Amino acid sequence: MYLSKAQNVIKKYEKQVIQWAGLNQNDVIADNEFSSMSNASTRDYPIISPRPSRTASYTTTSGKALFAAPDHLAWVDGTSFYYNGVSKGTVTATAKCMADLNGIIYIFPDKKYYDYVNGTFGTMQGYVDMVPTGFDSNGDVDYTTDTTKIRNKNVISVLPSTAYSLVNDKSYTDSMMFYYDVNMKLISASARSGIYDFTTPALCYYLNFDITGTDLTVKVSITNAVYPTEGAIPDIDYCTVKDNRIWAVHDDDIMACALGDGMNWTTFNSDSLSTDSYQVDTGTAGVFTGITTYKNSCYAFKKYAMFRLYGDIPENFAWQRISNIGCLNNKSIWEVNEYLYFLGSKGVYRYGAGTPELISYALNETYTSGVAGGDNRYYYISLYNSVEYNLYVYDTWTKLWMQEDNSNITDYAFLDGYLYAIASDNKIYIYNLGSETVTMALYSKFYTEDTTRKKGHTQLDFRVDLESGTTLAVYVKYDNAAAALVETYTTADFSTFHVPLLIKRCDHFQVSMVMVGRGKIYAMERRFYLGSKVGTTRAAPSS
Repeated sequence: MYLSKAQNVIKKYEKQVIQWAGLNQNDVIADNEFSSMSNASTRDYPIISPRPSRTASYTTTSGKALFAAPDHLAWVDGTSFYYNGVSKGTVTATAKCMADLNGIIYIFPDKKYYDYVNGTFGTMQGYVDMVPTGFDSNGDVDYTTDTTKIRNKNVISVLPSTAYSLVNDKSYTDSMMFYYDVNMKLISASARSGIYDFTTPALCYYLNFDITGTDLTVKVSITNAVYPTEGAIPDIDYCTVKDNRIWAVHDDDIMACALGDGMNWTTFNSDSLSTDSYQVDTGTAGVFTGITTYKNSCYAFKKYAMFRLYGDIPENFAWQRISNIGCLNNKSIWEVNEYLYFLGSKGVYRYGAGTPELISYALNETYTSGVAGGDNRYYYISLYNSVEYNLYVYDTWTKLWMQEDNSNITDYAFLDGYLYAIASDNKIYIYNLGSETVTMALYSKFYTEDTTRKKGHTQLDFRVDLESGTTLAVYVKYDNAAAALVETYTTADFSTFHVPLLIKRCDHFQVSMVMVGRGKIYAMERRFYLGSKVGTTRAAPSS
């Protein structure tokens, strides 16, 4: 009996991805993760698909800031403050922090405001507490003879040789100014009438004044008064609103306006009232980098610290340090799906209670700044790594990261269910709206098939659903060679297509896909065979 000669049969293997994951920029990743991508989304998870459209709603000349009031957007274009698309006043051409309290948008660091109920724009002015009777010629309180005047209750701090203005809303025109040196010794006194502009003497650090008039309801302010002097507006870096107050930080200080009054930052009664203003120097290292409201509490950040507010009135307000993990910049702070997200020194953190959790391991990069926004599911953050900007999206439902593009975002705002962004191209975009043609690019891991043997890939199989006019191009890359196009698929249906490959032995293999238009990629299967081990053979050690 004759037997057929034994033959070598190449054993073929198949591996399939039927549930896609997100972006992972580390060296070792799963088969269903992507080493790089652009304009991809998890909205059809576990299917991969392009991000939704964006629509440019406004074009600015030099967009600097964006803010959402209850009914309309506000933004800064160059030196103009816009509300609902109409210029309302002049500000500096810089980044802003804004707060909405009782129908008024307060604009910092400019100390400007826009009252969208009355349609008025102006400069913030605090008010001095006035009491009956004036001063005599020596600058002492005249309790007995002068009953036709009212005076400031508390001494006003000023700077030497600096110009100020005294303003009141009752059209009083006559006043007397009393100037004092650093030891509260009277330097001089001068009568003012008509316009209340005045310049302090060279050695003047304090002043008092009285006004001819008796109406204690008059609102009197001194422009450029030095905080925390009564009536002064503090320098503010970042702010938020909680419990009918604006809370703010500057350097190492935390402060709050009087209850319900964003113009009043200096009412500090000796017997503290529930309506008083508030200010504290925390005495901790570093300056504050952000402040926000989260779950009916207020949180303030330094680069390596996180503080929480306790108490409900100025008398018992207290800030407690709750973590040594801090925030790099205020604009990275955003609440999504009941968690607080922010950029720290090691990456993006998520906070719900306890210790903030680092969630950006998959990005595998160090960032110096970030600007964030979000809706009810996604946390968007435009991150800068000292070289380039990249817009990443964290899906709070699936816990996956995706990358959209290299948008350099200046500011985000959320209004009426839509996320708005003002970008470095000076356009204000509405996310998830419109009919934009999106190009999605996906790059797989470098498949080694978990073996050091050489291998050859013979075919790729895809299950897709493409809309009419959409194209899907498939590229392959062997070892370190350039990626080569092997197939462009255009059929508009839900189907499977096969991509035969030229057999080429390699150590590692990468697949990339570029979709132009709308569609979904359900699954990918690769077919391959294993070959012999190939490499440099080490010489045996000599005896």
